[in-house]
Amino acid sequence: MPTYSFYVNGTADWGWTPDELPTNAQLAQMGVNCIQFGCLTMAMEPGNLVIEEWAKATEGITISHDINIRAALGFDPDKERTRVERVNAFSHIVKASDEDIEWLYQGKRQVDDVAAEWAKTALVLITRGADGVSIFQGENRWDVPSRKINVVDTVGAGDTFCANLLGQLQDAGYLGADLTTIPSEDLKHFVYVAGIAASITCERAGCEPPTQDDLAAVLATL
Repeated sequence: MPTYSFYVNGTADWGWTPDELPTNAQLAQMGVNCIQFGCLTMAMEPGNLVIEEWAKATEGITISHDINIRAALGFDPDKERTRVERVNAFSHIVKASDEDIEWLYQGKRQVDDVAAEWAKTALVLITRGADGVSIFQGENRWDVPSRKINVVDTVGAGDTFCANLLGQLQDAGYLGADLTTIPSEDLKHFVYVAGIAASITCERAGCEPPTQDDLAAVLATL
């Protein structure tokens, strides 16, 4: 039986199994105000269905969904698209790459059109490699630039982006709150910094996210 862990202020609370995932009261006691999931965790049945039902029932918690499609593993696009749209419907933050959307819709829809549709109910972040990140929220769209790098390995870049962004939102007091209250300039800055953090990971072999000092050193040069 799989187990799940929760990280609260950098400390792991291990050993939760699908039949005893924490209640809202337990999450509040642990100080949890955000749940981040995606990739294979949400693509493999039956565990993903358990997580979906549990996440939908949480209260006062930001739900962050990193789609992170693994097309090479043979998943069916139609089934994956249905699943992704179902999870997006109760998520507050949705992060996807342009390649994720192109694969999900098999080129039949424009990336920006899909993102704008998802943005009716969530803060949507579309990563575009060297072209940076597009932010979609409600009827608004902002494009945030990246920086030129020599890519060594993209493993861990998406995780770095999400972790850094959520960390900034936590520090600013926005997790577990109304994300639409974030001033647009602050939101663009948060996404820019997260994108720079991800770019540093891409300059390294393997999943090697930058430390805060690493990130600060690069930001100081920009």
